[in-house]
Amino acid sequence: MIGLLPWLAAYMMAQPDVDVDQLITAFESFRAAVKVEGVTTRRSPRLVGERGAGAQSAHLGIDTDMDEGMHIEIYISFDEAHSLTTPFGEHDWRSPFSELCRALQMLRKRPMWSFFLSTTGKITQFSQPRSVDASIRVRQGELLIPRPYIYLGFDQLMLTRKISRYNTLKDVTSLECIAHMGRPLWGTLYDHGKEEYRDQLINFAMEKLLCGSPCPGPLSDAHIYAVLSQRLALDIDTSQFLLPSATPLNLAEIVHEQIANHMRVCISVGKGFESMHGVASSEPILSEAASRVMNDGRGFNLPVALEKVLLGFSVSQGARGELLVAALFTWARDQVVKSKGEPGDGALCHLFTVKELFENLFPASVFNWIAKTKPSLCPQEGNANQTLFEDGFKVARMHFNHFIKPYERKALARKYLICFMARGAAALGANCQPGFDAIYPFLYEDIHLDVQKLGFIIVQVKNNASIGPNQFNEMFRNMDPLKYELLDASDKKNGIFPIPIIRLLFSVSSKGNPKVEHMTYESPSDGAPALDNNGQALFISYDYVCSGISDDILRPVAADSSNTWKAMVNMREEWEKFFNGSNEPEILRSLLPATGTNEIHSECWWNDNGGEI
Repeated sequence: MIGLLPWLAAYMMAQPDVDVDQLITAFESFRAAVKVEGVTTRRSPRLVGERGAGAQSAHLGIDTDMDEGMHIEIYISFDEAHSLTTPFGEHDWRSPFSELCRALQMLRKRPMWSFFLSTTGKITQFSQPRSVDASIRVRQGELLIPRPYIYLGFDQLMLTRKISRYNTLKDVTSLECIAHMGRPLWGTLYDHGKEEYRDQLINFAMEKLLCGSPCPGPLSDAHIYAVLSQRLALDIDTSQFLLPSATPLNLAEIVHEQIANHMRVCISVGKGFESMHGVASSEPILSEAASRVMNDGRGFNLPVALEKVLLGFSVSQGARGELLVAALFTWARDQVVKSKGEPGDGALCHLFTVKELFENLFPASVFNWIAKTKPSLCPQEGNANQTLFEDGFKVARMHFNHFIKPYERKALARKYLICFMARGAAALGANCQPGFDAIYPFLYEDIHLDVQKLGFIIVQVKNNASIGPNQFNEMFRNMDPLKYELLDASDKKNGIFPIPIIRLLFSVSSKGNPKVEHMTYESPSDGAPALDNNGQALFISYDYVCSGISDDILRPVAADSSNTWKAMVNMREEWEKFFNGSNEPEILRSLLPATGTNEIHSECWWNDNGGEI
């Protein structure tokens, strides 16, 4: 390597016969050789001989502007750099890494950058707290150690290829676009990897998600959680009081594994490592990889997987109804995509219509009936807006392979929903979101990402057995897209919202026979609170109620898994399992006064009869 790396290697082995002038001379000689020979890339397979053989390699990249001939930048990357941090001896604090840092510090004014890469190392191996650093100058603040990079940010490689209304759904479903979303890892491989790497990028994403090559046979619980997290935006928060594992530390280990091995993103860590928040952020290529894992013929059983997640991980039980319905839509989407075969022309994902989605969400008998229904709400009776479902939504195109759960309600306005669609995502309602639990955007009669062409499916899920037909009208009034700023005045055309929408109410705990109903209203005010001056609705809406959960009304609920779905709907709350699993449930309830409706929470201090205490 024209002398440079051998000199660095000598420093790393703490050889006493190396001085600063020799190192700088070696560096400048290397630059001069690059300039003369026009070298663009060099590589050294070993840097430190026998020490850590097979673990360490140094890659040299040279960025040179040969037209100017003067600007030469050198980049050195050290792979698996944690192996450099092993001390020379039992009582010697020095290591190849510390000595290498000394050498690189001497070259700090030269156009050279060094990168230390490690997937299994610890931050403290490379950047110790200043108070315990071996260097006196560091401890005294004379020298500053750069902080290690732990966040690189998402979508950095999209800065030069931003999506706009001039792009189409075909653009955002291409491998080129999807590969540049999320971590820089995917786009870097796409841009600079060999052609076979680009062709196998989705398989590589599957390997990263599973932390290993996809193998025939059942997935582990950790694999199942990783896959469903990427599809359904599962939250995991170890700060909950009740934990579905033997101890908080056991759950913390689960979280650590998901972050370390299954591409989960660590958002925050509390004062104790047992309090950690990790999320499955929106990475379309990972979501598509998860989709293929679920449908690659290994026998992925969706209800069994969901049951494991609900029982075995710290997932909010209060949102289980919404989770189950989101899984139903995910299953339906996957069936549509599978029926189309492998996408071509550089595409990674298929487009599909709302009609195709509903054909796979409902059995044929139910869908054929839905297909012939007309709008439940329509601004003007008897005009062209009275289109049959099958005719209106065969020109409404969709693309989603995962969900995003925003933390801000305003992020679900129509102008932001187009961004969800560009990422191939549907939207879950924000926490405490009234009116709806999920939004599925679509483009009407066009594939350009034009917000004026965007419509949506509004989904509300109720897991209360007491809900019946008497409450349906009020629930649909509450699913008003104007009330919750899904639409605003700027979305209107000639006083109305011209794109038809769909509103679906799932009453998953409903008593009686499972059924799907088409809502009709005696007056438009029964289905919408805001009307125009003529008492007509301001939007076109096809409204349906899906009562119960059964293979009779939902295609994803297979006959042999119907009981599993019903059991998940009726699963006891975590608190009830906590109390009932104790030998002294009454004492435990008394320790939590006024926290529940059971009388034991208050019988010691409250007289419900109104008499003297």
